[in-house]
Amino acid sequence: MPKIRITMIDSTQNMYGGRSMDTLTRLKQLMKQKKMSTYKLAQESGLPLSTITSLFRKGNCPTIPTLEGLCAGLGISLSEFFYEPGDEIPNDEETKQLLAKWNMLSLMEKKVIFDVINIVIDDENSKENL
Repeated sequence: MPKIRITMIDSTQNMYGGRSMDTLTRLKQLMKQKKMSTYKLAQESGLPLSTITSLFRKGNCPTIPTLEGLCAGLGISLSEFFYEPGDEIPNDEETKQLLAKWNMLSLMEKKVIFDVINIVIDDENSKENL
């Protein structure tokens, strides 16, 4: 059985293809789309206003728990936050359920699952080439 190698990813990096995204720019974009002020986002997310204003003022990348709170305040999932034009939007029920469960996993759990998927796919590809 192959060994699973676990590596950490940068919180601003999208592990679905390695693209990185400016988190604060995306946050501003979503706030503008939803016509939401920083104050309103703080109310909706349950995060202190000072935390959100500090992110913008200092240009810091939010932690995963903070980003999850911001997404909850915006009424979106983490996967929707990292959605980029050109990404496929799932329309079948099985994929939607899979993504809903995926969003419940921690970053480390997602990385482990992602590594397992890559091992299975690589193993299948090597069998086909025999």
